[in-house]
Amino acid sequence: MDLGIEGKAALVVAGSRGLGRATADALAAEGVRVLLSSRNEESLAQARASLRALGAEVETRADDITDAQRRLLFRLAARLGFEGEAARSYVDRRLGSPKDRRAASRLIDELQEEAKRDIGAGHAGAA
Repeated sequence: MDLGIEGKAALVVAGSRGLGRATADALAAEGVRVLLSSRNEESLAQARASLRALGAEVETRADDITDAQRRLLFRLAARLGFEGEAARSYVDRRLGSPKDRRAASRLIDELQEEAKRDIGAGHAGAA
């Protein structure tokens, strides 16, 4: 099947096994560059080796999505002017709140747009 996504990039969270791994396999079969994220480094290494053996372009990152959400909320808190203990309190009170998940989602969108602009301008900014 050709979905017309060859050459695109995708982040697959919990991508080392189960549904995440099946998603990564399907994307790689379509020619998508895949970044797998999972808490388990060993299963990530196995998934990476297996996908690369099939010719897929794949990278991995051992991470807990909860940690990533917390980092995004800290960035949101900083944009709202919170610092130090006030920022920690803001994040602790809102971690998991539907309202703040939407705000974190908007922040992700903004960061992706910034990255696209940097890439388009020939910069290799950090993500």
